[in-house]
Amino acid sequence: MHTAEALQVISETGDNDTTSCSIVDVSGERAGAFDKALARISEGERIIYHIGGHCAGPHRVAARAAYEDGLVTLSLRKRAQHRFEYIAIKLAEQR
Repeated sequence: MHTAEALQVISETGDNDTTSCSIVDVSGERAGAFDKALARISEGERIIYHIGGHCAGPHRVAARAAYEDGLVTLSLRKRAQHRFEYIAIKLAEQR
């Protein structure tokens, strides 16, 4: 999310797309953006909550809490040497 009002959505091909949500990048946003994005995305969609050499940033605690609540699974993807995308993948809602 690069603005407070709109999600920045990146499709799997890397193109910006506001109609389908594959990956939401909140890595550059302030605390609270992770929870807002999580509320808006669907099962299987992803949130990049940090990019760097180790898991840090304002969304680390929110991502861990969502994991512990069974809302997401956590993953990472290597971008370059010593640089990773830390990703939360939304799980199906429990009924």
